[in-house]
Amino acid sequence: METSTESTRKSLQLRIVRSSAPHEAVFLKSKFPADPDDLALLNGFVSRMVAAACQGRKLNLEAFVQLIPLAQIEQMPRLTDHAREWQPIMGVGIWPDREAPTSLTKGDFLKLLPGQRPRIDKYKLCRISASGKTREQAWTSLLGTGAVLLVFTTDDTTAFLKKTRDVLLPPIKDESFRHSSFYVPLLECKSFASARPEQLETWFCGASLYIRESKEDGGVLIASREPLRPILGSLGASLTDSSHTEWQVPC
Repeated sequence: METSTESTRKSLQLRIVRSSAPHEAVFLKSKFPADPDDLALLNGFVSRMVAAACQGRKLNLEAFVQLIPLAQIEQMPRLTDHAREWQPIMGVGIWPDREAPTSLTKGDFLKLLPGQRPRIDKYKLCRISASGKTREQAWTSLLGTGAVLLVFTTDDTTAFLKKTRDVLLPPIKDESFRHSSFYVPLLECKSFASARPEQLETWFCGASLYIRESKEDGGVLIASREPLRPILGSLGASLTDSSHTEWQVPC
């Protein structure tokens, strides 16, 4: 995790991700699974960020667990141990800025070079369907595994998942991917680099705030439909240089 120390005070370094207005995004570099010391900083920061973003607003939190190989050792025992209280429901995460997913073929495996892994064009996801404090307890206990995806929206669950289905399902032609209980957009830093404002608006599916532990980027992506400056400012953050490429947030 990118941190700096001034005397005994630590701060987190957030890189600004280039994005089309009005959407804004920042990125916090982190290892997965996170070291114990880094995990405490990460949990504290994300919790403060969420509280600041939700202050004075009624936002619905949708919490998902990305079932990726990197995080399975950390996440699966917790999902199993807490299945009764967390009530996970299986679905699929789709990258809206990539080609629609298709099933792997024998040819895909034959093309692999030694040590190469097959392409990953989607993630299986679990939605934490339990509500309130139980949902919050689920994502905070999994944060740092590389598996957490949080979406905050003014829509209720039914309306949000209808929007995601309407956006993500039509391009999919492979029947094996067309019958999931829900679909959720997967975004990474490069998703924002060349996307037009209307594309981002579509991909967000009505989300106000999007927080994803991104294995592809090696850290945590935080993206917003509204300016992030007021939220970061409320956390005591400041821009580190005149080029406005990085925020420094006191821990």
